[in-house]
Amino acid sequence: MIAPVVRDHKTYGESIQKKAKKIKNLELIDFVIPAEIHDFYMKAKVYVLSSELEGFSNTMAEAMQSRCPVLSYNVNPDNILHDHQFGLCAEKDMDKFYQDFEVLNSNEELRGEKGVNGMEYINTFHDKETIINQFKELLSTV
Repeated sequence: MIAPVVRDHKTYGESIQKKAKKIKNLELIDFVIPAEIHDFYMKAKVYVLSSELEGFSNTMAEAMQSRCPVLSYNVNPDNILHDHQFGLCAEKDMDKFYQDFEVLNSNEELRGEKGVNGMEYINTFHDKETIINQFKELLSTV
């Protein structure tokens, strides 16, 4: 689990890290430099987004670019996890969150499908060249 302590939520972050260190089969990594994060996503079976409220996060995009399926506790901006089939969202239902984790963890084919869908979504909607061309087009209409 990669879980750096966020400056604005130091007490909460330290509490999570303290609890995580007590889990015997969990390795807690405090920080990973951006140049090395891709390797972690490539090794992961599932990217777990535990936030209750967040927009489309950079970490979710990084996971998707690495073909890592997304499991979200509650974050699903514009219903993209379902509409584009690259992840699952439990909608704050902890039982569903656990069930969805088990489904993804045990089904390699499903993980592969969702991983490819996530990568395709990023390449289609967040590719640098695509964004630059859209921006140029926007500027040319002004």
